[in-house]
Amino acid sequence: MVTAQSGKPLAQADEAIWRQQRAHRLDACQGPGVPGIGGVVPPPPFALRLDDQHNPEVSYPQVGSLLVTTKQVMTLPADPVRLKEVLQGRAWRGGYPADEEFLYAQATSLLSQLPTTPPVRAALYRMLASLSSVKNIGTIADPLGRVGTGIELDGTRQIIIEESSGRLLAVQERSSDSTGTLTSWTAVTASGWTDARPRLPSTIVAGN
Repeated sequence: MVTAQSGKPLAQADEAIWRQQRAHRLDACQGPGVPGIGGVVPPPPFALRLDDQHNPEVSYPQVGSLLVTTKQVMTLPADPVRLKEVLQGRAWRGGYPADEEFLYAQATSLLSQLPTTPPVRAALYRMLASLSSVKNIGTIADPLGRVGTGIELDGTRQIIIEESSGRLLAVQERSSDSTGTLTSWTAVTASGWTDARPRLPSTIVAGN
């Protein structure tokens, strides 16, 4: 469930960076704003319905370029080496280079948006730790002020983890110039399994 988001940078300097990076819309959040889910999304709050066969392009998660069911996501291997092989295979099948940038993006999507099991999440962290271009940047604060360990790719893309629990706090991107301006972020305020029926907002993306 998404409770807040912004498709507009916060200041003129942010907008200049946004345009420099070839963004074509500043007034709406599209697929990349909701990792793993395609399509244009409405203003928050809204919930995403997964595995809707009537609208697969919007409601089925993607691993690589391939649409998968949530059951397939939940049964990904819990061994980091095997998990890396599976993700690389999906990259090749979809015509993507199976490089570390791709693996980082897939791990970010799986950790922040999709219903992975605790063993798979642990495997994703171990896979990220094995990538030569990914580094631990130490203790940093997320956009909500929560403190965690920062994991970074190429100086611009970061995930922040609560080290004591392994819980993902946030995913964020910074500009590649010397200012390192925060250009986009997603904060996870709650994530987990429940037997209780959730209270959903009136807007549901995908399906009838």
